[in-house]
Order: sequence, then structure tokens, then C-alpha cells
Amino acid sequence: MNALTPEIEQAVRAAIREKGPIPGIAALRALTGMGLKDAKEWVDNSGEYYRKPVGRCRYCGDETRSPEAQQCRHCLRDWHDDANVLRLGTDKPWTESR
Repeated sequence: MNALTPEIEQAVRAAIREKGPIPGIAALRALTGMGLKDAKEWVDNSGEYYRKPVGRCRYCGDETRSPEAQQCRHCLRDWHDDANVLRLGTDKPWTESR
């Protein structure tokens, strides 16, 4: 395995900024011979990786897939219509029993 020289680190960080974390992981592995798990951990903890912004469910507080999401895969609420919050995947109001 090659050492993580300043030049390699700079190249990997550029790949992360320009193309995202997966190409950054691939670059890190190609340039150093680092294993997948270690390369992923390095990219995840480097502080300069791209992460798609997420939102929060207004009901349970868990992450939604985007800041604009109007449904939650965790608590199964769908609030596309604020006056009629539904159970995700049904046409039943949330207040009805499951």
C-alpha cells in the first residue's frame, strides 16, 4: 500500500469536491491500494466530502430524503396536504388505526 502523501491527499480531495464521495473513494483506493472500508471511512471523516442535504420529519424528527420531503419513511406519515395527514402508502388518515 502506498503512503497517503500530500499530493495524493490533494488529488483525492479534488475528486471528492468535483465528483462526490464515491469517486473520491475510488481515487483513494487506486492511488494508495487502501481497502474499501478504510477508504470509505477516510472519505466520510475527511470533512470535505459531498453530502446531499437532508431534512427532518416534522412529526418524529428523523431524517427525510431531502429538505423538501413531505413524507417520512420512518414514522410513515405523508403530509402533502397539511389538513389531511395520511399513513404513507394508503389513503387513510393518520389518526386511524393501522
